[in-house]
Amino acid sequence: MSPKVTDARVVVRRTDRQSVVKETTKSFRLLEELFSQCLKTGDPDLVDRIVIRGTDEDGDVRTLTLIFHSITAPRRRT
Repeated sequence: MSPKVTDARVVVRRTDRQSVVKETTKSFRLLEELFSQCLKTGDPDLVDRIVIRGTDEDGDVRTLTLIFHSITAPRRRT
């Protein structure tokens, strides 16, 4: 049996004025969708992690979590 992805989500977090963190998730199927969702996310929302669930070659359920930090540096004027 081949490994198979069953669910893939981007987890976005936002901290409110009382320093309470709220998370929302957005599903994606293609890498282009993931890229687009990450590009559309901006202050005060931050992409926190990507969670991919599926099954391995033995049919066992597996979860891969990618945690990262992203920033966009301002363009330098020359």
